[in-house]
Formats: sequence, structure tokens, C-alpha cells
Amino acid sequence: MLCEVQLESLKTVRNKYSLIFLPLQKREGRGKLLGQNSEKTDRNIMAAIMQCAGPVAIHQAVRQNWKFLRSTSSSEFLEGAVALEQAGFGQVVCCGNTAHSGGSKVFVKKKPEEIVEILSANPDLCSLDIYPARYALPPSKCVSLALRSKLAAMKVVDQKQMM
Repeated sequence: MLCEVQLESLKTVRNKYSLIFLPLQKREGRGKLLGQNSEKTDRNIMAAIMQCAGPVAIHQAVRQNWKFLRSTSSSEFLEGAVALEQAGFGQVVCCGNTAHSGGSKVFVKKKPEEIVEILSANPDLCSLDIYPARYALPPSKCVSLALRSKLAAMKVVDQKQMM
């Protein structure tokens, strides 16, 4: 029989034939911004926007990808996105029905080759190694197909990048 300490350090996986114990493994890079502490600050919100997968970032993707930013409001996301826009990292675009709901605020990131100088001056937001890799990924599943098609129709991003 295993002692309590050993049981706490093991993860049980139930198989239909038997009970298997596997040691817990912490996944690196998930839920934590690379090079950042886990506090909800304006700089960390900006770093999370820059490190979102794909060429666009939305409020819901930031909340889902980093646990310590789950309480981030849409206004805090928008403030971070506007600060990034003023620094030259991309632009804030409003998509959707602006008459009723105000539309979706999306931060469209610039291509990696366009912002090499700005990134090298701000390594705490995103490194030159991480940004191109994250930019090349498909957008988060939080970005709906309708929003992806609207952004492509507005010619803000390429259709290939959004799929």
C-alpha cells in the first residue's frame, strides 16, 4: 500500500481493465507567460496579447490561455491593445454589429519582419524567437469562424493565416 505522500504525487488514470498510476508531469509553457511573473499587470496583459497564437488576439483567448489573467476585463484587454497599437505592434480593429453590442475588439498583430526593431527594444513583451513561432500558429479556437471571415473580408489579415 502506498503512503499518502506517494498517493498525492501520483495521478490515477482509470482504464476499463485496471488502475494505472502515473507520476504527475507539469507541462512547461502552459498558463505562464515566458519570462514573466504571474501577476495581473498592464505589462503582462500586453505580453499575453503579443504571445497569443496566430495573427490576431481577442479578450477570450487571453483569459483562457493564462490562468492568472482569467479575471481580466474587456476594458483592461482593450487598454493593453491600445497601448500596443500606440507602440507600433499592430492595430485594434472593431468587427461586428457596432449599433447593438459594440462589436468585437480584435488586436491584429503586425508581421514579425515588420516589428523586429520594436521587439528587440521590448524583450519583456515577447522575444524575437517566440513571436514568429506564435504568429505562424493558427488563431485560438476562441476566434469564431464568423470573426475570422469578417477579418479576412476586411483585408486586415490573409485568409490563409486565419485557417
